[in-house]
Amino acid sequence: MEKGVTGFAHFFEHMMFRGTDNYSREEYNEVLKMTGASANANTSLDRTLYHMTGNVEYLEKMFEIESDRFMNLKYPEHEFKVKLAQ
Repeated sequence: MEKGVTGFAHFFEHMMFRGTDNYSREEYNEVLKMTGASANANTSLDRTLYHMTGNVEYLEKMFEIESDRFMNLKYPEHEFKVKLAQ
């Protein structure tokens, strides 16, 4: 870890839920709701863990949306910028 620079893993953990061209953030959440699944993530000093739980009947769909998220994540520049309070 670079001294004085922290938070990148946690930042990208949150960016992973921003959507893809195939599934917007809203569509991803709708698939989770439709299938009764839930997804989350957490970050520690040396790893980021993504997990999903759901009904085995929808396992193929769960793999589809997760693999899409990891292969096709989109994160436009404006998503990286934050407005600081004045």
